[in-house]
Amino acid sequence: MDGGRDYLRRCYPLGAEDLIIELSLTEGSSYELKVERLVWGTYGKDGKDELKYVRLSDCSDGHLKAILKLDIIKREDMNIYRSVIETILKSRGIILNDPIENKIKKSLKL
Repeated sequence: MDGGRDYLRRCYPLGAEDLIIELSLTEGSSYELKVERLVWGTYGKDGKDELKYVRLSDCSDGHLKAILKLDIIKREDMNIYRSVIETILKSRGIILNDPIENKIKKSLKL
């Protein structure tokens, strides 16, 4: 019986075990490890550049905020990305979901 997504499957040629580097992350992985390994694919601001992968820690504040607005980031399997992005922004002094800011936006109907 297949275990679905409850375990990690690996396939590599026999004898290549020493060449394999495990990069998997779990909810229990350290924050430092997540920041070091998590990348985001981007086509640039206008969406016309070639796809390139950028470490989340190297993304601008604006880029990280834009990622948080995407529908895909709201999926349960994206919890690791969402929590790391929020933590990166907080470490940069950016407060998300500021109640005062939200109240101002509501009053201005933004």
